[in-house]
Amino acid sequence: SSSSSSSSGAGACSCALIDELFLQAPLAKLLGCGGESAGSLLSSVAGRINDLSPHARSRLVGALSEHIVRQGAAPTTKHDEELLCHVLQSTRGSDLIELKAFIDKGGADHDLRHAVFVAIADQAAREAVLAHFEAEAKLLEQPLHVLSDIDMTVWIGAFGSGGPKFPSGVVPGSMPLFQSLGGHVAFLSARPPLWEGRTRRMLMDDVGIAEAVVLPGTLKAVVQTIFQPGHGHRAMGERKLEVFAQYAQLHPEARFVFIGDSGEGDIDFALAFMTCFSGGLAKDRRDRAALIHDVVQADGVAPRTPAARRAELRLGGVHVFDTFAGAALELHQHGFLDTNGLRTAAHGCLEDFGQIQMEEFCSPEVFETRRTELLRDLRAVNAALRSADAGASNTPSGVETNPESSEVSNVPAAEPASVNEASGTAIPSSNDA
Repeated sequence: SSSSSSSSGAGACSCALIDELFLQAPLAKLLGCGGESAGSLLSSVAGRINDLSPHARSRLVGALSEHIVRQGAAPTTKHDEELLCHVLQSTRGSDLIELKAFIDKGGADHDLRHAVFVAIADQAAREAVLAHFEAEAKLLEQPLHVLSDIDMTVWIGAFGSGGPKFPSGVVPGSMPLFQSLGGHVAFLSARPPLWEGRTRRMLMDDVGIAEAVVLPGTLKAVVQTIFQPGHGHRAMGERKLEVFAQYAQLHPEARFVFIGDSGEGDIDFALAFMTCFSGGLAKDRRDRAALIHDVVQADGVAPRTPAARRAELRLGGVHVFDTFAGAALELHQHGFLDTNGLRTAAHGCLEDFGQIQMEEFCSPEVFETRRTELLRDLRAVNAALRSADAGASNTPSGVETNPESSEVSNVPAAEPASVNEASGTAIPSSNDA
C-alpha cells in the first residue's frame, strides 16, 4: 500500500514536471534545430500527450504549426502534421474547449484556424480533426462566442463608412455589453491581414481587449470599396462568411452572437449567418443572434436604415439597433443575456455616454439625437426589467437612478438632465450648454 502510494505520487510529480517543461521550453526553437534532437523530442512527446495540461498542449500545437509552415514540403512535415493531429484528436471534453481557447490566444498566424486550415495540409487528416470536434460537441455544453466587426461597430476611427454618429473612440456601451455576455470574443474585421498587428494594438491599448481572435478581411476587398463600393462591400460580406464557415467548424459546440454595422457588408453577412447550417426559420433560431449597429447619414442625425427595412431584416433574424442598451435588450429577449446582464450592460451604456462631452459631437443636433435614442432604449430596458422581476419580487428591478428608484432613466429628452445619483452619471440636454 505504501509502495503503491509512493509510485502514484511519483507519477503525479513526473506529469507535473513534464507539463512545466513544456510551458517553459522554447519548443519552436527546439523543433527548428532539426536532425536527431528534433526527432527524439517528437518521439518522446507522442507517448506523453495525455500527461500534458491543455495549456501545455496548446504550446505544442503552436510550435508544431509554426514549424510545419516554415518547413513547407520537407520530408519530416508529414510526421509533424500527424503529431499535431494526434494532439488535437486525443483531447476531449472540457479539456478540448480549454485547449482551443488557449490556442486562439496565440495571436496572428498562431490561432486554431491557422493550425487546422493552414498547418494541416492533408485534407483527410483535417477532416478527421474536424469530425472529432463535431463528435465532442454533442457531449458538451454550448459556450457563447461573440463575433464582432470593429470599425463603426465598437470603434469609431479612420476606417468604416457612415456619418459622424459619435466622436472618435470606443462606441458607448459596446464594452459593457461584451463583458455582460462573457464568452469568447472574435473580431470579424474587414481590415486586411497586413493591418492585423496594428489592429491588435488598437484593441489592446484603446479598446481594452487584450485577448481576442482577429479574423481579417482581404486587401482586394478594401481596394474595391474605394473604386467600386457596391462590389467591395459585397466582397467584404462574402469574405466574412467564408472565414466564419471555418470558425464554426472549429467550434461546432458554440452558440454565436454576431454584432456588425450597416456600413460595409455586415447586413449581407448577418442574413447568411442566420440561415447557414440551419433547417428552420432564421428568426426562430436560439443558437445564434445577429445584431447590426446602425450607422447614420452624412448629417450625423438620420439613420442609415429606415423603419421598413429594419422590419424586413427582423423577419430574417437580423436586428438593427441604435444604442448598445437597445442591443442588450434584444439579446435579453432572445435568451442570450440574463436580467442581471441586461441591467449591467444598460448601466454601462449610460455611464459611457455620460463620459462624452456634448462639445465632442459634431453638432448639438447630433448630440441631442443620440441622447434621445439612448433615453428611448433605456425606458424599454426598464420596462423589460420590471416585467422580468414582477412575479419574483416586489423590489423594482431596473438600474438605479436614485435611492428610491432602481430604474436606468425615464426622464424625457426635453428635460434638463437624467441623473444616476448612485454612480454620478448624467445625460445633459443640449439646452444645458
